[in-house]
Amino acid sequence: MEKNKITNAIFSKKTRDYTFVALFLIVFSVFIMAAIRPSLSTATSLKKEEADLKKVDSMYESKISNINLVQSQVEANRDNL
Repeated sequence: MEKNKITNAIFSKKTRDYTFVALFLIVFSVFIMAAIRPSLSTATSLKKEEADLKKVDSMYESKISNINLVQSQVEANRDNL
């Protein structure tokens, strides 16, 4: 008789509801790790790449302005050469 009470307590409807919630939380955690985490890491890497490209862009901009300055000086002194 004691065994029947224990099995009834373990497999009652209330216990199955908690099992469903626990399994749902485990599956949801796996989904978070598998689907959302890579998206967040991609977003952070793209932000870093954007910052690097802005640095390169400013460097190229200064080089182009230096080339324009040299070109204007050569044109100004072309007759003397």
